[in-house]
Amino acid sequence: MCKDNFYLNETDNLCYSNNNEDFNKCSKSNGEHCTQCLSGYYIGIIDNKCSKVAHCLIIEDENRCLYCEEKYVADGKTGKCEFNFVILNNQKNFYYRCNRTNSDSTACEICLEGYELKNGLCIDERHCFERDEVGHCKRCEKLEGDIYYQCLNDEFGCIETMFYENCLECNDTKELGHCTKCMEGYEFNENNFCNKIVEE
Repeated sequence: MCKDNFYLNETDNLCYSNNNEDFNKCSKSNGEHCTQCLSGYYIGIIDNKCSKVAHCLIIEDENRCLYCEEKYVADGKTGKCEFNFVILNNQKNFYYRCNRTNSDSTACEICLEGYELKNGLCIDERHCFERDEVGHCKRCEKLEGDIYYQCLNDEFGCIETMFYENCLECNDTKELGHCTKCMEGYEFNENNFCNKIVEE
């Protein structure tokens, strides 16, 4: 165990000063980079530096993240990593599918791979199955497996939603996966699923 302001290099079992950029707040190293941080600090998964920001891949400084793990957005104002797969997270719908926000934290600046930035939001245009005469998406395609890209949202395009097979639209902004309109020939049942209409 090393004293304060030093980290343990596990290759030679010696203690070295952690008062430099690469090993700041580090408690253990493999000889090349930090592998464990002091209590209350988190290791950057890509840059192996210690910061106070959980879920950070690359830190800008000790208190600010530049890039976060998947499913997290780097808030440009606070520098923290926030969950980005919940709509209206603290009324910040621009977090959804976003990689990093602008410096004021008022809009998305960089979207996750595969999503298109439009008016500060990240839109899915890839999974549109059918478009109207002016090119707007009318219906989303189904993918294999448990997740259906069938749910069309006015703001975000095609929405990943489980269980809502045969759902055409999901425009409930408080609950993004909530179906609001079934496909033709289907109707809502008591559990809000779209069931085929049975002719009597």
